[in-house]
Amino acid sequence: MFFKVGRWWVTVDAVLVHVKDQGTWVKEMYLSLDEDAQFDVLREIGLYSLRLVSGLSIIRAEHDYRNNAAAHLAPPVFSQ
Repeated sequence: MFFKVGRWWVTVDAVLVHVKDQGTWVKEMYLSLDEDAQFDVLREIGLYSLRLVSGLSIIRAEHDYRNNAAAHLAPPVFSQ
């Protein structure tokens, strides 16, 4: 099972691993909830994360004549 927002998705298991990785107190609080509440918590965290990623993915740098934006992309090489 997974949560999806736009073209982004995350599995319920991945969100659960994240929650349990937040420390003992968070894990104990999560485990003290009934199954429906646990799923609601995972859904809210998953959807929030996906909305955040989705929103950040559309950010583009402003480029116009005032900030001397490059007319062409830099070549994909490292400087020597």
